[in-house]
Amino acid sequence: MAILDSFVLPVLLGVLSSLLVVMFVEYMKKPALTMDVATPDDQNHGPDHPAREMRCLRVKVTNKDLHRTLRWMRRETAEHCRADVRFEFLEGAPVFAATMNGRWTASPEPIPMEAQIGETKFQVGDPNRMAMASEMSIPAGETEELDVAVRCDSDAEAYGWNNQSYQPPFWKNPRWKLDKGRYRVRVTIRSAGSKVERLFHMNNGALRQDFQLQLKPE
Repeated sequence: MAILDSFVLPVLLGVLSSLLVVMFVEYMKKPALTMDVATPDDQNHGPDHPAREMRCLRVKVTNKDLHRTLRWMRRETAEHCRADVRFEFLEGAPVFAATMNGRWTASPEPIPMEAQIGETKFQVGDPNRMAMASEMSIPAGETEELDVAVRCDSDAEAYGWNNQSYQPPFWKNPRWKLDKGRYRVRVTIRSAGSKVERLFHMNNGALRQDFQLQLKPE
Protein backbone atom coordinates (compact mmCIF):
# COMPACT_ATOMS: atom_id res chain seq x y z
CA MET A 1 0.00 0.00 0.00
CA ALA A 2 2.84 2.38 0.86
CA ILE A 3 4.46 1.66 -2.51
CA LEU A 4 1.15 2.30 -4.27
CA ASP A 5 0.66 5.59 -2.41
CA SER A 6 4.16 6.74 -3.29
CA PHE A 7 3.33 6.15 -6.96
CA VAL A 8 -0.20 7.59 -7.05
CA LEU A 9 0.56 10.83 -5.21
CA PRO A 10 3.19 12.13 -7.67
CA VAL A 11 0.88 11.24 -10.57
CA LEU A 12 -2.01 13.16 -9.04
CA LEU A 13 0.25 16.14 -8.32
CA GLY A 14 1.50 16.06 -11.91
CA VAL A 15 -2.03 15.97 -13.31
CA LEU A 16 -3.12 18.81 -11.00
CA SER A 17 -0.15 21.00 -11.89
CA SER A 18 -0.72 20.40 -15.61
CA LEU A 19 -4.37 21.33 -15.21
CA LEU A 20 -3.45 24.55 -13.38
CA VAL A 21 -0.98 25.50 -16.14
CA VAL A 22 -3.62 24.93 -18.82
CA MET A 23 -6.16 27.02 -16.87
CA PHE A 24 -3.61 29.82 -16.41
CA VAL A 25 -2.70 29.86 -20.10
CA GLU A 26 -6.35 29.91 -21.20
CA TYR A 27 -7.13 32.72 -18.76
CA MET A 28 -4.21 34.86 -19.93
CA LYS A 29 -5.11 34.35 -23.59
CA LYS A 30 -8.58 35.85 -23.12
CA PRO A 31 -9.05 39.42 -24.40
CA ALA A 32 -8.56 42.11 -21.73
CA LEU A 33 -10.38 45.30 -22.68
CA THR A 34 -9.71 48.59 -20.93
CA MET A 35 -11.24 52.03 -21.48
CA ASP A 36 -9.90 55.58 -21.20
CA VAL A 37 -10.72 59.07 -22.47
CA ALA A 38 -9.63 59.97 -25.99
CA THR A 39 -8.42 63.48 -26.81
CA PRO A 40 -11.39 65.60 -27.97
CA ASP A 41 -11.49 65.89 -31.75
CA ASP A 42 -12.14 69.48 -32.90
CA GLN A 43 -13.24 69.46 -36.54
CA ASN A 44 -13.81 72.20 -39.13
CA HIS A 45 -16.12 71.62 -42.07
CA GLY A 46 -17.26 73.48 -45.16
CA PRO A 47 -20.61 75.21 -45.72
CA ASP A 48 -22.09 72.08 -47.31
CA HIS A 49 -22.03 70.24 -43.97
CA PRO A 50 -24.64 70.33 -41.17
CA ALA A 51 -22.14 72.22 -38.98
CA ARG A 52 -19.00 74.22 -39.66
CA GLU A 53 -17.33 73.40 -36.33
CA MET A 54 -17.77 70.34 -34.18
CA ARG A 55 -16.13 68.85 -31.09
CA CYS A 56 -16.32 65.06 -30.83
CA LEU A 57 -15.93 63.20 -27.54
CA ARG A 58 -14.71 59.63 -27.69
CA VAL A 59 -13.58 56.74 -25.53
CA LYS A 60 -10.42 54.72 -26.22
CA VAL A 61 -10.88 50.95 -25.98
CA THR A 62 -7.69 48.89 -25.77
CA ASN A 63 -7.17 45.15 -25.81
CA LYS A 64 -4.18 44.97 -23.49
CA ASP A 65 -1.17 43.04 -24.67
CA LEU A 66 0.44 40.46 -22.45
CA HIS A 67 3.38 41.41 -20.27
CA ARG A 68 6.67 40.93 -22.08
CA THR A 69 7.51 37.97 -19.84
CA LEU A 70 4.42 36.19 -21.16
CA ARG A 71 4.85 36.95 -24.85
CA TRP A 72 5.44 33.27 -25.54
CA MET A 73 1.66 33.15 -25.40
CA ARG A 74 -0.63 35.21 -27.63
CA ARG A 75 -3.63 37.11 -26.32
CA GLU A 76 -6.72 36.57 -28.44
CA THR A 77 -8.43 39.25 -30.51
CA ALA A 78 -11.57 40.74 -28.96
CA GLU A 79 -14.00 39.69 -31.68
CA HIS A 80 -17.24 41.43 -32.66
CA CYS A 81 -17.12 44.15 -30.00
CA ARG A 82 -20.40 46.03 -29.61
CA ALA A 83 -20.94 49.01 -27.36
CA ASP A 84 -23.84 50.48 -25.43
CA VAL A 85 -23.74 54.08 -24.18
CA ARG A 86 -26.05 55.09 -21.34
CA PHE A 87 -26.40 58.77 -20.44
CA GLU A 88 -27.27 59.43 -16.80
CA PHE A 89 -27.86 62.41 -14.56
CA LEU A 90 -25.29 62.81 -11.78
CA GLU A 91 -27.55 61.07 -9.28
CA GLY A 92 -27.68 58.03 -11.58
CA ALA A 93 -31.14 58.35 -13.13
CA PRO A 94 -31.19 57.72 -16.91
CA VAL A 95 -31.47 60.74 -19.19
CA PHE A 96 -33.18 58.67 -21.89
CA ALA A 97 -35.44 55.64 -21.62
CA ALA A 98 -33.24 53.72 -24.06
CA THR A 99 -29.53 52.96 -24.19
CA MET A 100 -27.70 54.28 -27.26
CA ASN A 101 -26.04 51.80 -29.62
CA GLY A 102 -22.37 52.74 -29.82
CA ARG A 103 -20.52 53.58 -33.01
CA TRP A 104 -16.85 52.74 -33.58
CA THR A 105 -15.10 55.74 -35.09
CA ALA A 106 -13.17 53.66 -37.63
CA SER A 107 -16.22 51.74 -38.85
CA PRO A 108 -17.65 52.64 -42.27
CA GLU A 109 -20.00 55.61 -42.28
CA PRO A 110 -23.59 54.35 -42.70
CA ILE A 111 -24.27 56.14 -45.96
CA PRO A 112 -24.99 54.62 -49.39
CA MET A 113 -21.98 53.93 -51.57
CA GLU A 114 -21.64 55.77 -54.87
CA ALA A 115 -21.46 53.62 -58.02
CA GLN A 116 -21.38 54.32 -61.74
CA ILE A 117 -22.13 52.31 -64.87
CA GLY A 118 -21.26 54.22 -68.00
CA GLU A 119 -22.64 57.73 -67.58
CA THR A 120 -25.20 56.67 -64.98
CA LYS A 121 -24.41 57.33 -61.33
CA PHE A 122 -26.41 55.73 -58.55
CA GLN A 123 -26.25 54.76 -54.88
CA VAL A 124 -25.93 51.24 -53.51
CA GLY A 125 -27.20 50.45 -50.03
CA ASP A 126 -25.04 48.07 -47.98
CA PRO A 127 -26.95 46.49 -45.05
CA ASN A 128 -23.71 46.05 -43.09
CA ARG A 129 -22.89 49.75 -43.39
CA MET A 130 -26.45 50.88 -42.67
CA ALA A 131 -26.86 48.81 -39.49
CA MET A 132 -27.74 50.77 -36.36
CA ALA A 133 -25.11 48.99 -34.27
CA SER A 134 -21.50 48.77 -35.42
CA GLU A 135 -18.97 46.08 -34.55
CA MET A 136 -15.21 46.13 -34.23
CA SER A 137 -12.58 43.45 -33.62
CA ILE A 138 -9.59 44.62 -31.57
CA PRO A 139 -6.33 42.61 -31.74
CA ALA A 140 -4.09 42.39 -28.68
CA GLY A 141 -2.05 45.54 -28.12
CA GLU A 142 -4.29 47.71 -30.33
CA THR A 143 -6.78 50.50 -29.59
CA GLU A 144 -10.01 51.60 -31.23
CA GLU A 145 -12.05 54.71 -30.46
CA LEU A 146 -15.77 54.79 -29.71
CA ASP A 147 -17.90 57.85 -30.47
CA VAL A 148 -19.90 59.24 -27.55
CA ALA A 149 -21.26 62.73 -28.24
CA VAL A 150 -20.72 65.88 -30.31
CA ARG A 151 -21.35 69.60 -29.95
CA CYS A 152 -21.72 71.77 -33.03
CA ASP A 153 -21.02 75.45 -33.79
CA SER A 154 -22.42 77.80 -31.11
CA ASP A 155 -25.04 75.32 -29.85
CA ALA A 156 -25.45 74.98 -26.10
CA GLU A 157 -26.81 71.48 -26.59
CA ALA A 158 -24.80 68.36 -27.31
CA TYR A 159 -25.98 65.17 -29.01
CA GLY A 160 -25.13 61.54 -28.56
CA TRP A 161 -23.42 60.24 -31.69
CA ASN A 162 -23.96 56.89 -33.37
CA ASN A 163 -24.99 55.52 -36.76
CA GLN A 164 -28.38 57.19 -36.48
CA SER A 165 -26.60 60.57 -36.57
CA TYR A 166 -26.11 60.11 -40.33
CA GLN A 167 -29.86 60.24 -40.89
CA PRO A 168 -32.02 63.40 -40.99
CA PRO A 169 -31.79 65.66 -39.09
CA PHE A 170 -28.10 65.13 -39.80
CA TRP A 171 -25.62 65.17 -36.89
CA LYS A 172 -28.19 66.42 -34.35
CA ASN A 173 -30.44 63.51 -33.49
CA PRO A 174 -33.13 64.87 -31.12
CA ARG A 175 -33.46 61.42 -29.59
CA TRP A 176 -30.05 61.92 -27.92
CA LYS A 177 -30.19 65.66 -27.22
CA LEU A 178 -28.22 66.67 -24.10
CA ASP A 179 -28.93 70.09 -22.60
CA LYS A 180 -26.22 72.14 -20.98
CA GLY A 181 -25.04 70.54 -17.75
CA ARG A 182 -23.05 67.65 -16.30
CA TYR A 183 -23.79 63.99 -16.89
CA ARG A 184 -22.54 60.50 -16.23
CA VAL A 185 -21.81 58.31 -19.24
CA ARG A 186 -21.81 54.54 -18.72
CA VAL A 187 -20.07 52.64 -21.52
CA THR A 188 -20.48 48.88 -21.83
CA ILE A 189 -18.48 46.76 -24.30
CA ARG A 190 -19.56 43.21 -25.07
CA SER A 191 -17.31 40.84 -26.99
CA ALA A 192 -17.75 37.11 -27.59
CA GLY A 193 -18.96 36.21 -24.12
CA SER A 194 -17.07 38.91 -22.20
CA LYS A 195 -18.25 42.26 -20.86
CA VAL A 196 -16.48 45.35 -19.53
CA GLU A 197 -18.08 48.54 -18.21
CA ARG A 198 -16.67 51.95 -17.21
CA LEU A 199 -18.24 55.15 -15.95
CA PHE A 200 -17.27 58.59 -17.25
CA HIS A 201 -18.26 62.15 -16.36
CA MET A 202 -19.25 64.50 -19.19
CA ASN A 203 -19.23 68.28 -18.87
CA ASN A 204 -21.40 70.14 -21.36
CA GLY A 205 -20.43 73.59 -20.12
CA ALA A 206 -21.07 77.10 -21.36
CA LEU A 207 -18.39 76.99 -24.07
CA ARG A 208 -17.74 74.29 -26.64
CA GLN A 209 -14.16 74.09 -25.34
CA ASP A 210 -15.58 73.02 -21.96
CA PHE A 211 -17.26 70.03 -23.57
CA GLN A 212 -15.19 67.06 -22.37
CA LEU A 213 -15.12 63.61 -20.81
CA GLN A 214 -13.37 62.49 -17.64
CA LEU A 215 -12.84 58.95 -16.45
CA LYS A 216 -14.48 58.30 -13.09
CA PRO A 217 -11.99 56.51 -10.78
CA GLU A 218 -12.89 52.90 -10.01
